[in-house]
Parts: sequence; structure tokens; C-alpha cells
Amino acid sequence: MEQYERQLAIDELNASRDHLERLVEGLTEEQWRYSPAAGRWSIGQCVEHVTCVEKRIYGLIGTRLDENHPEPSKATPEQKAKDEEVKRVLPDRSFPRNAPAAVQPAGDWAEGRELFADFQKTRQNTTEFARTTTGDLRNFFIPHGLFGDMDCYQWLLMLGLHATRHARQIEEIQAAPGYPKNSAAASN
Repeated sequence: MEQYERQLAIDELNASRDHLERLVEGLTEEQWRYSPAAGRWSIGQCVEHVTCVEKRIYGLIGTRLDENHPEPSKATPEQKAKDEEVKRVLPDRSFPRNAPAAVQPAGDWAEGRELFADFQKTRQNTTEFARTTTGDLRNFFIPHGLFGDMDCYQWLLMLGLHATRHARQIEEIQAAPGYPKNSAAASN
């Protein structure tokens, strides 16, 4: 991974973390659990999903880079060109996608702030990995359901973009007509 690639991944991770933080700051439990319609996720479910995906992908990248793994494949120019497709398509909410069963939210959180603290810890670990890894991320691949084989750098980049996608979903939830208002905002 080149230094500019490392910085781009770190910037995406930090920007999406900050975006999510601004969106969930001061939410009531009712707001965390509000769903705009049957079959639609709540803010808590979005954050739980993002956290679950990040833990899973971080683990997969670690497994792929494990020293006991066979020699890496060599990335082609076409493979590296996939970076732009990932950056363009992933955060775009105009194309709905269904999360795989393994990363569907299960509602295993007592309070929204506990859930977000888990996300923050997970994101801190991912960002530190991005900052310090010496692994050959460009030459180890993991298949993705939409993009096909993605190198581990693209997966790392995807984690920030994925959180941005769900931050946009949270904005949609907060704009829904039935979204509960803060009691302080209601009294103003």
C-alpha cells in the first residue's frame, strides 16, 4: 500500500466515524430504536451492522495477511482500477442492497451509547491497523458479493465508505415524518 493510499483509507475511516458521531450524539433510546417502516432498520440497527461488518472484515484481512497463508497473488492494473468503482458505488444509497445474514443486526445491545462505544473501539482498532500495517494489502484478495475479488486495501477503504453509506441511511431515518423529536427540541 502506497502512503497516499494509507492516508486515503485513514481519512475515510476518520470522516465516516466523525459523521456517525455527529448523527448519534444526544439521541434518546426511542430515537435509537425508531424504525421508519416495517422491515426498515433503526439507527441502532445501522450502527450495529456497521460495527459487525467492520469486525468481520478486519478479521478477514488479518487472516489473509497471516504469515501461514500462501504467497500473495499479484494485483493487476484492472484490479487496482476497482478502487474508483468501490468509492463511487458503495456510498450510493440509490441502489438498495441486502446485508448478508452473517452481518444482519441482531439487536444485541442494551443502550445506544454502549453500541456506539463498541463501534468507536472497533473503528479505533481498524484505524490503528491502517496507520501501522506493513502487510501487502494490494496483493491479497477476498471476494465481495457485488465487486468480485477485492484486494485487502480495497476492503479497508470499503470500511470507511460503508459507514458513510449507513450514515446517509441514518440521515434518512432522522428525516422520516414519525422520527421522535428530542424533548428539549420539542419545547423550543
